[in-house]
Amino acid sequence: MRFSQKKVTVTGAAGFIGRKLVEQLVAEGAQVTAVDLPGVKFPDWKGVECVGSDLGDARELQKLIGGRDLVFHLAFPVSDWEKEALFQAALGHSEEICRICTAEKIRLVITTSVVVYADQIGKGPITEETPYGKPNGHYMAYKQKQEQIALRYAKEQHGDICIVRPANVYGAGSKPWVIEVARVLAKGVPGLVDGGKGRAGLVLVDNLVHVLLLAAKEDAARGEIFLAVDDNTVTWHDYFAAIAGFIKAGEPKSVPRIVAEIAATGAELTWKTLSLAGRPPLTRQALTLVGHDNDFKNDKIKRVLGFVPVKTYDQGLSEIAAFLAKNTWQE
Repeated sequence: MRFSQKKVTVTGAAGFIGRKLVEQLVAEGAQVTAVDLPGVKFPDWKGVECVGSDLGDARELQKLIGGRDLVFHLAFPVSDWEKEALFQAALGHSEEICRICTAEKIRLVITTSVVVYADQIGKGPITEETPYGKPNGHYMAYKQKQEQIALRYAKEQHGDICIVRPANVYGAGSKPWVIEVARVLAKGVPGLVDGGKGRAGLVLVDNLVHVLLLAAKEDAARGEIFLAVDDNTVTWHDYFAAIAGFIKAGEPKSVPRIVAEIAATGAELTWKTLSLAGRPPLTRQALTLVGHDNDFKNDKIKRVLGFVPVKTYDQGLSEIAAFLAKNTWQE
């Protein structure tokens, strides 16, 4: 598939990944319908139809997706501390998108997350064949369910569906892996576990978008899962140290794993017991990623999709440095 004059819908289009994806689709000549929550501010895109929708109205969803050549479904709550009802609703929307695309023979690319591996992370090399782990939060559990639904439509009803599992997506403007990291480092509080010796499992947002487009173009992607990660050599310590250097903070601080595990478990219990607002400062789900060796492999995206990074790690860091120099992350 080539994108020139193709009708494409992107859900979650105003988010960090969605914006980059829409911009690249437009650059390649696609006719894009960008969808995100009501009230969300869209970029000032030219020639893009921007629609505010929570995807909950079946008739509206049919209009947004029906008759398209391609759908990228990115919209899903990304949180380690939201109520289950929010994830249940998102799962229903995702299934309806699978149903519409399957019925109308529309190619559908769904993004999930490496959180589906749950407690398998840190236990050795992880590939697309690594089984699901035991989830310790709603986000993990419902991302697993989202994949299971999509695969059922692909295999039992022959839907033209594939799944992309992004690793830890970084880049200029990333909230979890740039802005929040910078804020932690600026405060001088510990952000690493056991010295941050494990691999960070990073994928630059530009490279992730490249994987998404390759998956949409490649016929062999149908019914497949792709783990999207850059060549995985950067450690958590080295990545945090780079961010610290950009904001002129001190050396990243660390805590022993047992201390982090006790703190995360205790914080979750306190927030639940006292019904405190916001999220705890540390959760077990966050610890699953930053507290372990994220040994993700990208052999399949190279072999099946022909993936070659469009930007290097150093290029990504250069863009992050320029972003942080603006100081908007402190607001």
